[in-house]
Amino acid sequence: MEGFPWFVIPVVFAAGIILSIFRPLLAYLFALFIILSIKNSLLVYTRMPALGPFNLRDTCIVVMIIAFFANTFSTRSRIKWPKPAVAILVVLFIGFLNSGCRYGFNYYTIRGLRNAIVLPTLFIITANLVKPRDVVLLFKTVLLGAITSSIWQILYITKRFASISILSQVRSIEFISAEQQGFLIIGPLRVENKFPRIGLQIALGGLFIFALLFTQTRSIFLATALALFAYYLWFIRDVKANYFKSVAVAAVVILLVSVILSHFGLTSLLQSSIERMHGLFDSTSQSYSSVELRLNAFEKEVSDWWNSNIFIGNGLFYYQRDGYGELTGGELGTGYGHLGYVAYLSQLGVLGFLVYGIYFPVSVLLQAKKVFLAYQDKPVTAYFIAYGSAVFIFSVFEFLFSSSFLSVNIIAGIAGGTVWALSDNNCKSMPAVTSRTLLYPKRSKWNHQR
Repeated sequence: MEGFPWFVIPVVFAAGIILSIFRPLLAYLFALFIILSIKNSLLVYTRMPALGPFNLRDTCIVVMIIAFFANTFSTRSRIKWPKPAVAILVVLFIGFLNSGCRYGFNYYTIRGLRNAIVLPTLFIITANLVKPRDVVLLFKTVLLGAITSSIWQILYITKRFASISILSQVRSIEFISAEQQGFLIIGPLRVENKFPRIGLQIALGGLFIFALLFTQTRSIFLATALALFAYYLWFIRDVKANYFKSVAVAAVVILLVSVILSHFGLTSLLQSSIERMHGLFDSTSQSYSSVELRLNAFEKEVSDWWNSNIFIGNGLFYYQRDGYGELTGGELGTGYGHLGYVAYLSQLGVLGFLVYGIYFPVSVLLQAKKVFLAYQDKPVTAYFIAYGSAVFIFSVFEFLFSSSFLSVNIIAGIAGGTVWALSDNNCKSMPAVTSRTLLYPKRSKWNHQR
């Protein structure tokens, strides 16, 4: 694979340093936009010969770290340490030491930590750097990055589709992270019981549905469907009025996308997606092999966890020692990362499972609900919090089938950090999340008092 020319790295780094000196927040947003808008392989394979595996994505993360320290020194503010991020860091370093003691402290044992530490790092940076007044700029950066990525993805895939007859061979998953794009269209439909800029919402909805279908990825399809249902249960304000309006708008978006697909002769896109889903339930289908891959992963990783230290697991190096295609006898590989909750067990043990699988997403979602209720008079802020919550709801479902928080997860770090940035000194005065506010936050005591 090829990336951009190597000189892009010093150019981005220099621009980030200059922005960090004068405008730390802009440096942070500049680096974030690059990560969100560019194809993942281009980020990872843009490298300088003298810097080894250090790539463009690493450069952007370093810029964000520098912006964080520049802002801290210039404002002389105390660093906030969100409990979920701290808990993750503790678990990660235990896993890193576990791997290092067993296999040595080398590039391969460091790489697992290098990938996983991105999430808590961005969580802490965002919680300290972003202020309530900055959420609009942050939202616009994420939205612009998602739009750029989606357009780039569609141009890329349609160009390849012209020369490849089987659509499933031109999957474009590395362009899209569903939590990055798919839920950007959901939040505004229910903020303040209004439909702001309905034409823009329909256009963006169509763009993101295209991008979602082009991934040809079943775990994202399933997780998106499940997350939509859970999202509305968690954030719905007026069941009778708003829910059905939201469904109606979503139906219009899907109808328009279907018409466009038919007009451009891309109906095989939807057909291919349906066939891939069918493969989950048809053992004779060729695509069933990926299901078997996950079954092998489950059996092997649970067995290895049980035979290791049950409390702290095998360490972060485990997935590199036992990854794809390394089983003998022609068997399918273990498929590391395809079962997030099992990955927590195999690598980080019961401790990692409790922190990553339960404490982290639950604590962010509960805090996000408080912030969402407290900022209802600021629609864009409420929107972004709703979007961030959809990210975590989606992840809870997706990690049943694929991926985990141990991989590089930019949006989860940004979303979680924003929640803590907005809840800064107001946590005690924010409303408690009860069974009443869970389904009917509009009728809560907090909103009536305000």
